[in-house]
Parts: sequence; C-alpha cells; structure tokens
Amino acid sequence: MAVRIRNYGEGDLPVLVDLINAADAVDGMERGTSLQELEEYFGRPSLDPKRDVFLAEAGSRVVAYGCLTTERDEHTCVFRLEGEVHPEWRGQGIATQMMGRMMAAAQARHLSCHKTGDQHECSAAERKPDHIAECRHAVF
Repeated sequence: MAVRIRNYGEGDLPVLVDLINAADAVDGMERGTSLQELEEYFGRPSLDPKRDVFLAEAGSRVVAYGCLTTERDEHTCVFRLEGEVHPEWRGQGIATQMMGRMMAAAQARHLSCHKTGDQHECSAAERKPDHIAECRHAVF
C-alpha cells in the first residue's frame, strides 16, 4: 500500500499519542506519552505543528510521524529530527521517506537561518544508525 506524507492537522493529536505509545511498548525506550504531554510539547513557542510535524498515512491509517524542530541562538541553528513508525509498518521504507521529507524541510528552513555552525540531530540513532548517517551527510 502506498504511503502518503502530509502535514499535521487538527484532530491528529490522539492518533499520534496512540502511535507513539505503540512504538514505545515494542521499543521500551520510555518515550510513551499522554494527550496532555503531547499537547504541551506541541504548544511550545518554537514549534508550529502544522509546519513542523509530518504524518505518514497508508489509506486512512496514520502509520508514522516525524517532527522537525529548530533551536536558534546567536551563533547556531540546531535542526532536530525525531519520529516513530508504528511497529506493524516497520521495514517498508517509511522512515526513509519521512527522513527525506524532514531533511527537505530542514534544508529549506536553513536558508532563513543564515547562521554558521549549524547542527542537526536524529533521535532514531539508537535504532537506525543509517538515519543518523543520512543526517550527518546532509548538505546545508
């Protein structure tokens, strides 16, 4: 089944909580969350969910998400990419698609950052070393 990546929209929060908790139950990374916690995270001033959060859908089912955050100071822009693929949908290239979408968004955002010493991080490094390598080799 083809997977379509789209931006976050109203009403997606409960689905994301379920997806994150399903992944955490399998991975044991202690990243489980609640509706309130994710609502607070998405409410941070530095995050615009409609711009920074991406969902992968297979049909009408959300099977993965990615979040791109940018932290800035006077010398540096740090691009942080994080996300999860539902355990039942892993191994199908969805994370790679999501990484591509987030990297493209980070590169576009980099143009408006105009800082030297830019950095990027991928939270999936402990599970997917090839994704951190992809981040490190990105051209900004």
